[in-house]
Amino acid sequence: DECIEVCNESVRLAKRTYRCTCLGEVLYNRAWALVRRNLKGDSTVAANDALLARNFFEIMGNVTYVERVERFIKDNNLLEK
Repeated sequence: DECIEVCNESVRLAKRTYRCTCLGEVLYNRAWALVRRNLKGDSTVAANDALLARNFFEIMGNVTYVERVERFIKDNNLLEK
């Protein structure tokens, strides 16, 4: 839960300051933590965060992270829920 709260604060800070270079990593980390926590509704939020992270990395041209997030989505069946 602490990891998720840190990620939430990081997203709020990125939105407030318009400094988003680490936003993809933050969204990926939050998705990872939500999948591990596995409470009701976590998988839906995790899927959304993972897709946003994937899109962010694609825009930034970071092919390695695009592949990593796609593997995470597949391994955790996030699009099938």
